[in-house]
Amino acid sequence: MIERRSVQYSGVLHWHARWGRLVFIAVTLVGFGLSFLPFTELVTKVFPVIGWLGVLFVAVLLVTWLVSARTHIAEEGLRGDLY
Repeated sequence: MIERRSVQYSGVLHWHARWGRLVFIAVTLVGFGLSFLPFTELVTKVFPVIGWLGVLFVAVLLVTWLVSARTHIAEEGLRGDLY
């Protein structure tokens, strides 16, 4: 028999859940407001912003990958010295 338990948020988890709801509501309201703009104006203003955010995202992923690769190489070097 499967016991169902209610999930209660405490501390940081509760704060994140509430923050997530607020962000969701804010993004939804902004999207609803933008839906009243003409499509051509929306495309000319929003698409470049999304494109630059994509470039920024790729740069962050690349830097994170390079930093983690260096960390792994350094750890392997330390392990090699121990043996």
